[in-house]
Amino acid sequence: LRHSLYEPIIAKFSPSDNLVWGCSGTLADCSVGSQDISDIMRQRICDGYGFDPILNKKIVGSGSLNAFWSFFEGVTQHENAREDSDLRFKNGVLSLLESASQESRKEQMGARPAPYVYVSAERSKCQEICAWPNSRPGRYDDGCDAIVKKLVSSGQHDKAVAMTLFYRGIDPAISQLQNIINDLPPENDEKRILLLALSGFNAEKWIQNIKILGKTVSNAYQRAMFTFLSTEPGREDAYTDILYDRELLLEDRVGFACRFLSDSRLLKFVGSQCSEEVAAGNIRCVVLTGLKYQLRELMQSYLDKTSDVQTVCLALTMLKSTSQHGCNQ
Repeated sequence: LRHSLYEPIIAKFSPSDNLVWGCSGTLADCSVGSQDISDIMRQRICDGYGFDPILNKKIVGSGSLNAFWSFFEGVTQHENAREDSDLRFKNGVLSLLESASQESRKEQMGARPAPYVYVSAERSKCQEICAWPNSRPGRYDDGCDAIVKKLVSSGQHDKAVAMTLFYRGIDPAISQLQNIINDLPPENDEKRILLLALSGFNAEKWIQNIKILGKTVSNAYQRAMFTFLSTEPGREDAYTDILYDRELLLEDRVGFACRFLSDSRLLKFVGSQCSEEVAAGNIRCVVLTGLKYQLRELMQSYLDKTSDVQTVCLALTMLKSTSQHGCNQ
């Protein structure tokens, strides 16, 4: 019989916290190439991850966590300003819409292609949470120019043109797109095709072709513009392709819904999205839950999905601090 005797391998942590083992008189590093959540959390701590939402946004970079800490930045700003009568960030979108005391009012958009938009005090607050222009009754494009300028400066050109289209109409959107194209390399054909499409919007046949072409566009915000232009606003299922396009950010889909959906459709849409995103652990859903409505369930789902106990603990600690602040006031 042949017998094999294997040398026992004992794994240890090096002074730099890497996992190593001894093998034939040498130390072998067994750390993996990609970081797991423990490595990420450790690096965050070294970078100063903590109770400062603005610093946290810089540390996590772009993505869902950036949107999450942007929400808490809004909470902190309102707390520091002692705006106790304005609980938009604490309540979240869903709670604000459910508490609406009267129906939203229709107002003429004043520019093609949508014949009217919906406005109310609650919708205005929801749009601010979603970082969309503030559609106050009588001033439905308030803040649009500043938001579009910020989008352009950060390189979000397609979203900037889409925002202009949704708030200013097609002619300003064409002008905005033309200005962007002037600053782009000559080989950027996609935006030139979009400019051609927007410019020829009037013809009925053109609209039909745009509806077909729009479904083949890879960029979600360009696709949303094509869909918006080729949709009949009065239909019960109008804008469905935009509302459920998951390549668009959740807060952008909610901001769009707050502008163009009737009260019944809006509440149904936001309610269903809140339930789905909470169950999926999408941390961007904090704009819908606020600091009280299903937030703990969202945090649990996010923790189960990512094991990011660090962010969950920070957020819930800040939530407790915010609640105590409200009681003291």
